[in-house]
Amino acid sequence: KWGLPARVAAAYTYVNRGVDERAFRDDFHQTLEPAAREWLGVAVGLLNARAFPRTTDAADCTYCCFKPVCGDGAQARAAQVLEGAGGALAAFRTLKSHEDAEEED
Repeated sequence: KWGLPARVAAAYTYVNRGVDERAFRDDFHQTLEPAAREWLGVAVGLLNARAFPRTTDAADCTYCCFKPVCGDGAQARAAQVLEGAGGALAAFRTLKSHEDAEEED
């Protein structure tokens, strides 16, 4: 109906960060699609709950314009808030813990 091609590809790159392109031409359905569905599901849950948690990872704050507002120790405070949380905040905590584990690999 929209005239979309039967096969598409996706890729991204970080500008001015010295990182090569990450293409998903061969592993879109195995890698990017499931991760994107998880990310979007968590985002929907947070928006529905009207919850906007801070990250527990300082690296996430590198380019964030709200960094001065959060102040020192924001990641530790975020970890405390998320530690016993349920619902959408628990899903966010789980997502962030998956990301942390992948970075350690």
